[in-house]
Amino acid sequence: MAKNVTLPAEKREVQGTSASKRLRREGIVPGVIYGSSQREYMIQLNSKSFFDLARKQASHNFLVNLEIEGAEEKSKLAIVQDIQRDPLSGSLIHIDFRAVSETETINATVPIELVGEPVGVKSGGLLEQTIHEIEIFCRPGDLARKQASHNFLVNLEIEGAEEKSKLAIVQDIQRDPLSGSLIHIDFRAVSETETINATVPIELVGEPVGVKSGGLLEQTIHEIEIFCRPGDLPDAIVNDVEGLEIGDTLKVSDLNLLDGVTTKMGADVLVAVLAQTRAAASEGGVGEDGEPTAESAEGEGAEGDTAKEEGGDKS
Repeated sequence: MAKNVTLPAEKREVQGTSASKRLRREGIVPGVIYGSSQREYMIQLNSKSFFDLARKQASHNFLVNLEIEGAEEKSKLAIVQDIQRDPLSGSLIHIDFRAVSETETINATVPIELVGEPVGVKSGGLLEQTIHEIEIFCRPGDLARKQASHNFLVNLEIEGAEEKSKLAIVQDIQRDPLSGSLIHIDFRAVSETETINATVPIELVGEPVGVKSGGLLEQTIHEIEIFCRPGDLPDAIVNDVEGLEIGDTLKVSDLNLLDGVTTKMGADVLVAVLAQTRAAASEGGVGEDGEPTAESAEGEGAEGDTAKEEGGDKS
């Protein structure tokens, strides 16, 4: 069963293009909730909060419990129906939510993930996936939610055991190497007060200014072992890299570790580097207006002088 996540929102009193643009400049994204048994009404929510939630989901169709300040119905179970983004910047423009009930059948588009290495690939074949997502029909509680890390917390409800409920972290998952089916799962029982260790992914978000200048962002490590209490376990370590320029690096010491989260990995370990590509280097002598830069002009002048001297020697 999927665990519904809570998303704070507010009833939206303004509408129109100008009002929506003003909201987006303030980091607020407009939205609307609709459903077969209710009238549509407008809401607004924090753009960053929604983005942080959406990136953890397997599909853009995911369930949320909307807590709507200023609305008659404060709490609303809904599925994200559509997300509109700016085609250039990728920033959020508008979100459509569809109100649902726990007992109705809903439709959603979810990804198809193929796991395991086929024996045919080992024999020299090529696996070609022709479709990558599929529309499914289910009740809201059966809609799967993606876990960012294989080390995640669960409350085990164990029938027939003396201790019916047990807080545990998924320690290891064994799969069949051919079919990808589950073979065995190891859980480690934990308490709310102890420090646990887990391996979580490192997610770099945003487009660096250096990439826009022709550079290439190379991420050297993609996950990190962290130490924290169970209640502080993050889905991922997320860093905004929009400010990185060509030649800049991101080290472990630069990672955004939340309060209560530590790591034993060396502070100087390289996480990512924004390297200069050959294409960017070759274009380095041209300014934004298409004219040669001072350095380029000096280089061309020096080459010209050399050519003249060589010409003089020949005569």
